[in-house]
Amino acid sequence: MKMKMIVPTPDDRRDSYHSTSFLVRYMPQLSEFQRKRINRYMNERGEVQINVSAIHLTHSNKEDPMLAQVKKSINRYFFPRTRLNQSAFIRDSEDTTIMLTRKYSDGPFTFLMQITSGSATYYSINGKRQSREATHNIMAKILLKMCFSTSASVMYEYLSMLMEVPARVVHALENRTVYKFYDEGRRIEVRLNTKRISQKECALEISDSLWLPISNKDLDSFIKYHREDNQRNKKWNVAPINLIRILNPEAYYKMAASTQNVMNAFLMQNRTQKLVEERAQKLLSEMTEKFPTKLFTYKEPVEFQEKMATAMLVSGNLADYFIVPNHGTSRGHQNVSVFVVHGPNTTHGEGFTRKDYATRGPVCIDNIHNNSSIGDQIMSRALALMNDEAAVNAIHTLRTNLPPEPYRVDRQRLRGDSE
Repeated sequence: MKMKMIVPTPDDRRDSYHSTSFLVRYMPQLSEFQRKRINRYMNERGEVQINVSAIHLTHSNKEDPMLAQVKKSINRYFFPRTRLNQSAFIRDSEDTTIMLTRKYSDGPFTFLMQITSGSATYYSINGKRQSREATHNIMAKILLKMCFSTSASVMYEYLSMLMEVPARVVHALENRTVYKFYDEGRRIEVRLNTKRISQKECALEISDSLWLPISNKDLDSFIKYHREDNQRNKKWNVAPINLIRILNPEAYYKMAASTQNVMNAFLMQNRTQKLVEERAQKLLSEMTEKFPTKLFTYKEPVEFQEKMATAMLVSGNLADYFIVPNHGTSRGHQNVSVFVVHGPNTTHGEGFTRKDYATRGPVCIDNIHNNSSIGDQIMSRALALMNDEAAVNAIHTLRTNLPPEPYRVDRQRLRGDSE
């Protein structure tokens, strides 16, 4: 049986999508009744088509909304019927093997999932036992990866990594590990550098050059407690000094008071909000250096803030754009506003600030995630507006705000210094 998965792109266009096609074999074969049900989803080419729903701003998944949509869409095809999955094509009362195959230029990629029924239902991937949650995550990530990968060797390498390292640990290796503790009654959230030191172990940097070894299983539990606020395992609700005692007793007994002070200072330098802001500001600086004719940062006065806020001027092919932080409190999906320059302000006309130009807006451009920093939101919009000729097809609200002819802002007269 041939299947095709359609994944819509995260923009306003309804005709833009990514896709992947692959062969699926069920063992034992589906019954005639099951086949008739699954054939309802065939397209004109005889492929069973899995349509992944578009992401809406009301989504509740903060980590990866696209992955959540893929998991939801593949339920009926690959996971047994349960009380919560009534529309599934396979039943949980029989053992089932599902084989996925896709051909690449360097050979075929084969993915084997086994479902063993009995007093409980067990899942295995390529012969290795996995939990249902892990199996669901791996299956969704593999299918999503297929939409972009062009090599079987890359797919096998990716599958091997997913099977050896829990999904939460993979996220931590890419984005650091969240750790929360209390300091003088204040709740502090920091992010610890994380690296993989063996097939089954990782290490956390708790102080300058002090790395604590931790198994993948324990790290998965640690992340679940601190990042997802899962309160089942109180073991990880510990102060930094006690975390060292748990993971590396030898280092704990050798620690002096001065070393503890260094550790506390190190952790305070790695607070989550501070890191996010620094990373965002660094990104703005790097991108303005890389595209000096397209991007320009300056200072903009913003209400309810004591300091001048960093804003950005973007020079697209169709217009110039101001991207500035929103007034007031955070709005989640729209923490910054985009204004399209139409010409000089006939009232002032000095060109010393954004308000001295005639603009249209704010243009409604949303982030899929509602927890992105100001700097990240500025940069995501700037990258789109740099190539506004293509962006107008993906951002429908932009087209109606464009000027007949582009009017260029005099950068030298903008208030504030470039960064």
